[in-house]
Amino acid sequence: MPAATRYVSLLTLIVLVGVGKGLCAQGSADPADIRSLSEGQKQSLVLAALDHRDRDSENVAFVVRASDVNVSKVDGSREFMFRSRYEVRRLHNTLWMRVTNYESYQPEGGIVAEAIVNWDGAVARGMVLPEYTPGNRAQCRVSTTENDNLARMEYMHLLGLRAIVGDAGDLRMPVAQWLRDAIEQGDKLEISNAEHVGRRVIRVAVYRARRWRELFLDPARGFMTVGVRAAFDNDAGENTIDVIESREVSSVWVPTKAIQWRGSRLDKERTEVTYQVDQFSIGTVKDSDTEIVFPVGSKVMDTVQRVFYTIRQDGKLDLQPFADPSARTVYDVPTTNTVVDGIDQSTTSKYQTRDLVLGPSGAPGDGSSAIRRWTAALLTSLCVGLLYYYMRYRRRPVTADTGTSGKDVSS
Repeated sequence: MPAATRYVSLLTLIVLVGVGKGLCAQGSADPADIRSLSEGQKQSLVLAALDHRDRDSENVAFVVRASDVNVSKVDGSREFMFRSRYEVRRLHNTLWMRVTNYESYQPEGGIVAEAIVNWDGAVARGMVLPEYTPGNRAQCRVSTTENDNLARMEYMHLLGLRAIVGDAGDLRMPVAQWLRDAIEQGDKLEISNAEHVGRRVIRVAVYRARRWRELFLDPARGFMTVGVRAAFDNDAGENTIDVIESREVSSVWVPTKAIQWRGSRLDKERTEVTYQVDQFSIGTVKDSDTEIVFPVGSKVMDTVQRVFYTIRQDGKLDLQPFADPSARTVYDVPTTNTVVDGIDQSTTSKYQTRDLVLGPSGAPGDGSSAIRRWTAALLTSLCVGLLYYYMRYRRRPVTADTGTSGKDVSS
């Protein structure tokens, strides 16, 4: 669809939901001029625009490089920290991401960690690739918790695919859903005209308690999000991201370069993150492109079925004991007949449970080296997450609701 036609169709959609009436009445040729609209019409306008962009991005694939540099507030000196690469695919409600982290402090450093994750809205699958794990065995996880990287890579917010919300920054959802929920929950909302990098845009601000977040939408570029601001506790923590370059892909405007700033007033420096898009396509993703298949030799912790197993050469699964320190429970399996063809609800019945006795340090204190080993296996993906957290945020304090903390790479 030609760009002009797509833009007209979006404005037609807006008129159909009743929000173009005010604009037509005042005869404005500036689609960013919304002064004559009622608050309800403004909300309908923004939601219609965000929903339209979400439909445009139901089948997308892109590659983004991110580089982090700490910048002194005193003299502007710059220190390179690290870089990452994100390959992302979306097909309807399923997100898929390959995360690659490189050596810290070395602009041309090699790869130190790599993982693949996905999320279909109900179940997440993740795998740290074998070459970056002890014993060269893929460390895998199945859970009901979405992997943090899908939302904490802030370029996702510009596309509207993900936003981090909630009092503890513990909810992830599309930007359109976040705004719709804010309206339904009665959060303070402001929608107004604004200037952003010399362009007329629409500003959408949401206030909740000590937190606020605002988006800048550019009607001239298909209501693309061109800027995001988030702050906590009277601007003590900041997180901003602005689109520097953009282009049309299949008649849809997308950001191709963006710069993010994060930090707090107490820091002597703040972090600059540059996102550079290397590839972007629309309509090329197939179902198989968002799947994750665990290879032979993988160690898999399935928290949905509550089983732990390794994948054998013949494709069968060898059940293993494990411990859950949070529940203080040990899950034992028989010494024989631990091999199964697949995982279903009946597999869980093969496990027997007993209390886990923790020592003073929090480690299993029952003297069982096997339980210690499988407890470590249960926490493997969390350890990888801590590595990611150390690599990406060790120089920057975590600020609530600003998307500046990291967790499990493999869940």
